[in-house]
Amino acid sequence: LIIEPQKRPRYSLEELLAQCDPHAEMREEDREWIDAPAVGKEIL
Repeated sequence: LIIEPQKRPRYSLEELLAQCDPHAEMREEDREWIDAPAVGKEIL
């Protein structure tokens, strides 16, 4: 059995954002995560 590595597609930020709906409603869970305070171990 020989396994050949597959190249993963690379996308630019522009390409990824083009797939998003800017008018989509944010879920409550996502809003809570964004509004939560930092815990102190984030890398900025």
